[in-house]
Amino acid sequence: MANEHRLLDDKTRRTLTERFQNDLEEEVHLILFKGLGNEEYENWCERLLMELEELSEKITTSVYNVLEKTDLVEKYEIISTPTILISPEKGYKIRCAGSPMGYEAWSFIETIVAVSRGESGLGSKAKEVAREIVNRGIQVKASVFVTPSCPYCPQQVLAANKFAIEAKGFFTAECVEAQENIGLATKFNVSGVPHTVIFVKENDEWVPKRDDLIGLRPEEIFAEEILEALE
Repeated sequence: MANEHRLLDDKTRRTLTERFQNDLEEEVHLILFKGLGNEEYENWCERLLMELEELSEKITTSVYNVLEKTDLVEKYEIISTPTILISPEKGYKIRCAGSPMGYEAWSFIETIVAVSRGESGLGSKAKEVAREIVNRGIQVKASVFVTPSCPYCPQQVLAANKFAIEAKGFFTAECVEAQENIGLATKFNVSGVPHTVIFVKENDEWVPKRDDLIGLRPEEIFAEEILEALE
């Protein structure tokens, strides 16, 4: 890939290469689903994943067309493209519905590292909530609506992703790029970001329990809000 066509400049590539070399432990698999019409964003995501794969032997990528991989679309509940999954075969339920552009690139990279290490980094109180989710066998999802220009969004996305790592298999963390998913953003009256919606799965349907979490939530408060959604 010629330098002039790269998304990542040389300085960023060197920084990420060093970070991955020092901090990645287990392999991370990035899966991109495309094919529902957002071609500009889909192509951007594909280029990003290919470039990240070049930087570390512990990052592998796959790209699937939803019209061809209907079994995986159903399995992973893909409803829009581009959607990126992070190591779903290891039980993690972490996804980006839209492109991790702008500030969101930071949370995307931090999540790759955290998944590779298998460490959530949550504090003790938040870990207790994650353990309760697992012990009760409840399926929970936090959808965080973001925009690339929001400096607070990545921290909220990373908070949700940490719960998905700690409560692996029981907690779904979803970063939703609002401008690429206008229908969803409108459905949940997203006017400011980050805007977090917490769902609980009931009878195989995601039922929203809290849709009023606007702004960056401190970890302990976010943990309490998740706990309240379970009641």
